[in-house]
Parts: sequence; C-alpha cells; structure tokens
Amino acid sequence: MKHLYRKILLLALSMLMLAPMSWESSLMAAPQKNSAQSQRQKALQQQAKQRERQKAQQTKQREQKAKQKAREQARKDKERARAQAQKEKAEVKKEEKNEQETYRQQVEAIKKHNQRVARAATRDIHHYLGFWGYAGYSSLFQKFDATAPFSTKAVGGFGGGAGIGYQLKYRHFLLNTGVEYEHFNSLNNIFAPDGQPLVSEFSMLPYNTMTYTYTFNKFGTRTSAGFVQIPVLFGGEWGRYYFLAGPQVGLNLLGRSATSTLLTTTITDTELIDPLNNMFTHALVVDEPYNRKPATVNYQKMQFGLNVGLHAEAGLYLDEWIRPLFSQKKGQSRPAQRGGKKQQGADKWRFRLGVFADYGLINIQSSGNLTRDDLNVPVAFNDPTSPLDLTMVPMLSVEPARTAKVNPFMVGVKLAVFYELPRKQGKMLNLPPEPLPRMATMVVDSATNKPLSGAMISVYNADKDRTTTKTTNRTGLIVQKFKRGTYKVWAQRPGYFDADTVSYSHENDLQDTLVFALAQIPAPPEYYLTGFVLDSETKQPLEAMITIYSADKTQVLYDGQASDDGLFVTPLKAGTYISHMTMPGYMPQDDTISFEQDTLLLTLQHIKEGKKVILHNMFFATNKTQILPESEEALEFLATFMSENPTVEILITGHTDAVGSDAANQRLSEGRAMAVKNELIVRGISPDRIDSEGKGESEPIADNETEEGRALNRRVEITIVATGGEDISQILEENTATTNKKEQQ
Repeated sequence: MKHLYRKILLLALSMLMLAPMSWESSLMAAPQKNSAQSQRQKALQQQAKQRERQKAQQTKQREQKAKQKAREQARKDKERARAQAQKEKAEVKKEEKNEQETYRQQVEAIKKHNQRVARAATRDIHHYLGFWGYAGYSSLFQKFDATAPFSTKAVGGFGGGAGIGYQLKYRHFLLNTGVEYEHFNSLNNIFAPDGQPLVSEFSMLPYNTMTYTYTFNKFGTRTSAGFVQIPVLFGGEWGRYYFLAGPQVGLNLLGRSATSTLLTTTITDTELIDPLNNMFTHALVVDEPYNRKPATVNYQKMQFGLNVGLHAEAGLYLDEWIRPLFSQKKGQSRPAQRGGKKQQGADKWRFRLGVFADYGLINIQSSGNLTRDDLNVPVAFNDPTSPLDLTMVPMLSVEPARTAKVNPFMVGVKLAVFYELPRKQGKMLNLPPEPLPRMATMVVDSATNKPLSGAMISVYNADKDRTTTKTTNRTGLIVQKFKRGTYKVWAQRPGYFDADTVSYSHENDLQDTLVFALAQIPAPPEYYLTGFVLDSETKQPLEAMITIYSADKTQVLYDGQASDDGLFVTPLKAGTYISHMTMPGYMPQDDTISFEQDTLLLTLQHIKEGKKVILHNMFFATNKTQILPESEEALEFLATFMSENPTVEILITGHTDAVGSDAANQRLSEGRAMAVKNELIVRGISPDRIDSEGKGESEPIADNETEEGRALNRRVEITIVATGGEDISQILEENTATTNKKEQQ
C-alpha cells in the first residue's frame, strides 16, 4: 500500500509540472479541435447506429428463418410420428387379426374334442373282465358206417369247464370272448348191428370140433377229451335276462379211452351132447378166487382234431340278490351308506347264472387213433392157438373207425362273474381365454408434439388393487393387454411435469389411442455464490479481502475483494466451502459456508482492546513446552501481524486440561506461553510488546471428562492489550483448520 501511495504522488507532481508549458497553446487550438472532433463523432455515431440497425435486422431475419425451420421440422416430426404410430397400429391390428384367427381355430378344435369326450362319456358302453365255470351232461357222439360189424349208442357222462375273458356291453348288445378249458366224458355202448350183444367165436386148433363163443354183454367204451378253446359269443341282455350264442374253436390237449364188458363164454363141442357153460376158459377170469384184486381199467391215449362248435346260453343276472351282501358290514344287516366305497365297489361286479349247450359241428376223429386197423371189432385174439389170449381195444382204434364221425356235445349250468373296468374318461379341455383387448397409450411433448421415449405409463386396476408400469419405446407408444373395465392411467417422465390421472374405459381392442402431452419442466436458474460483508455492529459495508477454499482447504477457488457496497460475486455454484475474510482494523474470520441459492451475509468484528483470539494449530510435545514444527504457520501469521502493526501489544495466555496436578499444569501453561513469546522475539518482535502468563486448568472452555473436551482446553489465547490508538493494517488470522489429533498435554 505504501508503494501505491508513492506512485500516485509522483504521477500528480509530474502532471503539475507539465501543465503550464502547454496551457496557452491548448487554449488557442481548443475550439477548432472540438468542432472537428464533434463532426467525426456524429459521423461515427451515425455509422454505428446504421450498423446496429443492419445487425438487428439480420438478427431478426435469422431468428425468423430459425423459427420457420423449427416449425417445419416440428411439422415433419409430427407427420413422421403420426406415420410411425399408424404403421405400428396397423402392425398391431394385423397381429390382433392373426391372434383372433388362432383363437377361433383353438376354440373350434377344443369344442370338437369336448364333444367327442361328452359322447364317449354318455355312451351306454361297458367293459368287463370275468371268469366262469360250468358243468353238466357231456357226450361224444360216435357214428360208424352202416357196413361196420357193430353199432354204438351214446350214453354220455359228466363234463365241464372253466374260463376267463372279456365282455363288452353296448346298450343291450353283448360280446363275450376269452379262453377256456372244456372237458368231455362219454360212455358209448357197443352192439351188434341187429342190436344184440356182440358175439365172437373162436375155434381152437387142432381141436376143431370145439368152438368158443364169447358174448360181450354191457360192452362199452369210456372216452375223455379235453380242449382249450376260444369262444366268440354274441347276444344281448334285457333287464336281468341275457342270451348268448356263437362259435367256439377248440384245440385238443388230451384224450383217452378204455373199453369194458361183461363177458359170457360158451364152448360147443360136436362130440359133446350139451354145451359147457361158465367155465374158466378165458384170460379175463382170475383163477384165484380167494385172492382177487379190484380190476384195473387200462386207458389208451387218444387223439382228436380241431373242434369247431356252436355255443348257446341263456339265463339271468343275480346282481340284485348278491350285491347287497357286499354292502353289509360283517355281523350287521344295515346296508352301507349309498355312495360309499363298498357300495361303489359292489356296483362294479356282475353275477349271472344260465343254462348252456355246446355242440361240435365237425368230426373230431383223428386217423392217429387207428392203432388196430387189422381189427373190425374192438376185441382180438392175439394167438390163434390160444383162446385165452383175448384183448379189448377202444372202438375208435379199429378199422371201422376210419370213417366214423365223432361230435362232442355238452349241456348244463354255467355261472359267470364279471368286474366292470373303469371307464376311460377323456379329459374335457378348457377353452382358451379370449385374447385381451389392447390399450394403446402414447406420450408426446406438449410443445413440439414429438413422441417421448422413456416415459413411464402407469395403469391402476382397482379390482385387483394393482398398478402396472411400463416405459414407452422410441415412438412414445405402449400397447398393453388388459381385461375390459375402467382403469386409472397417468404418465410420468423425468424432466417433465406429471400428467393428470385420467379414468379410461377399456372395452374394445385398440378402440382409441390415449395420448398424454407432457409439459417440460423449465431448467432451474443457475445461482452463483454471492454475498455482502458488513460490520457486525454498525452493519456498514466493508471492502474486505475474501478467499474461498474447497471444503478440504486444498484448493483456492476464489480470491477477491468486496466492492464499496460490500458485495462480492464468485463463479462458484451450490456447495460447501471454507471462507477466509480479512479487513484492516477487523478480526479475521474463517467460516464453513453452505450455499444453495440465497445471498450470503458475512460480518467482521472490529478489533478492540481486550479482544481475545485463540491461536489454533499450535502444537506442543506431550507434557512439554517444546513447540512442534506443525505450528510454523500459526507462528508466522502472528509474527507478521506484530511486525506490520508496531503499536499493538499482546498478552499470550497458556491453558491446559485437568489431567495432572494443579501445580504441574500451572507450570506447563506458563512455559508454553513463554515458548510462544520467545518464538516471536526470535522473529524480531520487541519483548516490550509481549507479555505472557499461564492459567493452568483454571479456565476450561469444555468438559474435561472427554478427550474432545480436553483437546479444546489445551489452548493458547492472544489478547489485544493495546492498539496505540491507530488503525490496524493487518489482522491476526484465525486458523480454523481441523485441529491436529496429536496430544497437547
């Protein structure tokens, strides 16, 4: 400042020295010079005005062209958006048409399927698995040629069979088939052609005068035949009655035959007067009357061919008498509840009893039975010289049986039990849901009418209390599917005001495009950090020096001086900063300021005698008076202040926390204050301007119970004791940086 005042004084003196020399000539040339300058200035002003008018006109033309171009571009954008929307709508309609056609085809296919299932479910058709058994009179009718030397008569026997199989019932129609085994037993008596007992004579050589006559009374053959056969029966049922008839084909599994007779022997000799009767003269008589054993029948294996016969049966169902037995609990007569599991199980069983008749339609005689084609009758003398060697054979094994016919026959009673199979139920298909109608929603800019992508459209369904939100595509359009009904719809987009909620009645597919025009939110004004610096008491503006640091005080963001009305304006925007203000005659001020948009009001306090300032960032070794190097900045500020203000006298006061004894803390505070004084003396400050004292722990400014409070109590204070009556040109600067966490005890 002293140098600036000196330069101003020298400049003023030089101007005063030069003024007398040119004063007279200046007075003579002044009128002419002023006239020429005035004309030039007028010409220049007119030219400037003309240029300004031309520039304004050009600017207006450019603005008009820009507006016209903008209007044309907006019109093109609007047409493009409309065309794009129509194209997308056409595509959506095409998709909807395809979807409707697909839906129609699906509905038709499902309806046909369900009709088939319904018809199958209502058809009176039942499937059964069952088993049966039967017994009764059986016979193998054996018919020999008329030229045969004997004839037969069927007496029959007891036969039967059993089988398992399947039965189909459709309305009244019945179909029964399966596999069964049928066994025939038959007795066939043998006679002479005239109906008399068969007689055979034997003349024994060389006794040719003696003739043996064999009379076969009760002469018969017992024959058995077993077949595995497959019946295919057709018939019907009417209420409890039924009838079945049809062919059955059987394959022979076994056959056997045995011949027996009551034999009477008569011997006639021409040399005897009377015949000899009842003599032991043949091998069929046991000649040991006291040791006789029961006669053993010897069966001979027989063969029969394929049996094709006809089966017929008729009878009634026993369900109404037998089913109630299934629905009664053991030991009780009360029927089970209708519809229960037992009742339902009983309804599946069917019982029937009937009479039947089987008759073989084709000859089952096999040529394999002709083991004695040398015989004409079923007896033979094995040795021509021995009348006692007599053999009987089945009549189907002799030569006349070659043309014999054998037909099986059986009639009797048949019991059958059937279980109804669960009906295979086709699954009814549900009709597909009808395609939901689509809702088309578009968002545009209210000013330009351009589609807005990235806008959120929300649709609220009150019935389900659910909100669906989707984002528009590049054409600003959203197509969604919803059920028919009334919805609340609204649109939002960052940077735009929210659209009002509308109540939209959604009934038909793409019935109308719901358009939301959003108004853009104006960009917020940019505020720059601005403020006034005032005297804290008089509120007068101060031309203070202002320095603004970043929040971490690592960068200087602004360094300037307030104007004569105390105003300062910075290029800084909203944020948090640290300000440092100085003003001759005022205490320095460091503040943390948070700025958004309001004008800041900062104040400075005038320095007065008795004013105390805490000297921050003064660091000492623990429990010592040694000043650490980190205190250099604070000491330099204090020395500079004292050097530039030689009339100022200060008092340095040391304070400690409450740790330790009072006497020790008093000595420590006095020593630290003296250490600061010595540092100032070393830097050239007169010791007469500096006093020091120690207060120990007697004047705390915070709670000594916490570490933070004790750190605040460990401090050095500077008190202004005299100013010499002059303005102070440099202010002691408070250092408000974060206090170092080193211990200062």
